[in-house]
Amino acid sequence: MNKNKYAAVVNRPQNVFEPIEGREKDMIKNADGAFVFAISKWSLALRWLILGAQGGTFYATKRELTKDNYNNIKDCLAEDGVRLVDLIRSVSLSGRAAHSAPAIFALAVCATKGDDATRRAALDEMPAVCRATTDFLASSMMSWY
Repeated sequence: MNKNKYAAVVNRPQNVFEPIEGREKDMIKNADGAFVFAISKWSLALRWLILGAQGGTFYATKRELTKDNYNNIKDCLAEDGVRLVDLIRSVSLSGRAAHSAPAIFALAVCATKGDDATRRAALDEMPAVCRATTDFLASSMMSWY
């Protein structure tokens, strides 16, 4: 390939509203409609537990983000609830989370919607994740979601 042909390929701008040629199966549309690389439900759960959805984004409100992450948490719960509880505990106790609310919310979902082993694990971890009295109150109020 000569120098001019290489420059034409490298300098060609990527249209973010179309998937990268040859990588279509690895990409999904985001809230803006642009194509991005998909991540696993477990990576998405970890990202949400760490960052939360405090203020929303330019393209999605806090409520929409929370609803999407709630659905992802339910998917993780259906696959392996005890693993999800372990992930919640790990993020909460390691101090990686920006706020405690996502972990408390996810733990409340595990305690109310999980199978017996998951509910038991979630209730066992409640004192470790909910370290303040207000955290216990928040978890009881969020379990209706």
